[in-house]
Amino acid sequence: MAEVRNILAVDTPAAQKRRFRLFLAVLAGIILALPLILISTERFSLRAYYVISFLWFLISSEIFAPSDPKTPWWSRLKWIKLLGWIVFALIIAERFAAIA
Repeated sequence: MAEVRNILAVDTPAAQKRRFRLFLAVLAGIILALPLILISTERFSLRAYYVISFLWFLISSEIFAPSDPKTPWWSRLKWIKLLGWIVFALIIAERFAAIA
């Protein structure tokens, strides 16, 4: 835990690289474990998997956000977030259409 705090506190290029690797490790762990959790609770669907994964993506991207917003990986993440919000909006619109 102390290593995570050190990575998040320092903002050198090497620390940013470690922060990005930690972000990817956390996100990959969640994305790989989530189907098992959803299947074990009998709640698995692609929509549920996407929504929960996207929420974890948003949360972890804010936790591991660099202090310099001009970091290359951070600017690429903004495009991925935008695409994720579009897909999320389509899922929500589909659910509303099913109800109406």
